Amino acid sequence: MMYYKKMKKKFAERLKQLRLDNGLTQAQLGNALKVEQQQVARWESGKILPDTITIISLTAILMTSADYLLGIKNYEYESIRTNIKGNSNNVQIGNKNKA
Repeated sequence: MMYYKKMKKKFAERLKQLRLDNGLTQAQLGNALKVEQQQVARWESGKILPDTITIISLTAILMTSADYLLGIKNYEYESIRTNIKGNSNNVQIGNKNKA
C-alpha cells in the first residue's frame, strides 16, 4: 500500500511538471485525452491514477515514458523526447493509422 501512495504522489508531480513543460493547461490536456479538466486536476493532486490506456496516451502527448511518469525510473528518455519532437507527424494515439 505504501508503494501505491508513493507512486500516486510521484505520478502527480511528474504529470504536472511535464504538462507545464509542454505548455499545456489542464483543460488542453483533458481535451487531448477526451476527459474533463477536473479529471486532470484529480490526477495532479494525487487523488487517483488514470487507467492504463490513458497513461499510454499521456506518454505520447507529453513525450515521455510510462516508467518515468509512474516514478519507476528517475530519468526521462531524452532520445525518445528528441525523436518524437523531431517526428511529431508520426505520433499515434489510439487506433487510427496515419501516414
